Amino acid sequence: MRKKTFAWTSLLMLLVLLFSGCSKPDPLKVVYPETGKSRSAKLTIIFDDGYKDNFTEAFPIMRNVNVPGVIALVTSKIGADPGYLTVEDCQLLWDNGWDLVSHTKTHQMLSLLDQEALTLELQESSEWIRNQGWNTTVLVSPYGAYNPDVIKKAQEYYRYHRALTNTFDTWPPQDSWRLGASEVFGGSEKTTPAEVKQWINYAYQNGLWLTLLFHHVGDEPASRFYYPLAEFREIIEYAANHPIAKVTYRSALGF
Repeated sequence: MRKKTFAWTSLLMLLVLLFSGCSKPDPLKVVYPETGKSRSAKLTIIFDDGYKDNFTEAFPIMRNVNVPGVIALVTSKIGADPGYLTVEDCQLLWDNGWDLVSHTKTHQMLSLLDQEALTLELQESSEWIRNQGWNTTVLVSPYGAYNPDVIKKAQEYYRYHRALTNTFDTWPPQDSWRLGASEVFGGSEKTTPAEVKQWINYAYQNGLWLTLLFHHVGDEPASRFYYPLAEFREIIEYAANHPIAKVTYRSALGF
């Protein structure tokens, strides 16, 4: 008799849940409790190359929810190519708490260059950014390609180097010359917002530093380097409402 009563009670509870519109909790929407690890967790949004849509499309979405970003600039393109940011765009981003870091002068594969060409790429990019009044100590290697010679030369002009690791960083980072980034793809290889939300949750739960890497933001063309605008907005709004700390290199590393 006790088993039958339990069964009827369970059925009644199920019916109440169904007709009241309740559903299973969504693990992506869980707000995790604060712990020592979660307080050290960090999220950085970075855009490689310095495309114009980073300013026209991504910046308004992020500014609206108070999430700062980082732009890795190919300095020879800034103000010289209509598909890229202008100096005025960059200044407004900087004034709004964004970082502007080096992605070299002309975006060549650094590991293939001789010492003279390597010096040109690293030194002139660093000096150009600093001459604008935007302090930077971070180098981002084009194509994620670097070797010990690149790092040795980079140490003359920078204090940090960001690679393309598709992994999380610890906090504090264990290797200043191999800061990580996880690329968010569009097109047929698209990284879904649900996947990115899971990365954010994982970083928060484990006290890690997650850097999300984008290139273009926009709906055309359908390419791995163009992330759809609506889904970009979904990710940024999720990040804004998440308790993970939203940081730039400037605010995290203190330069």
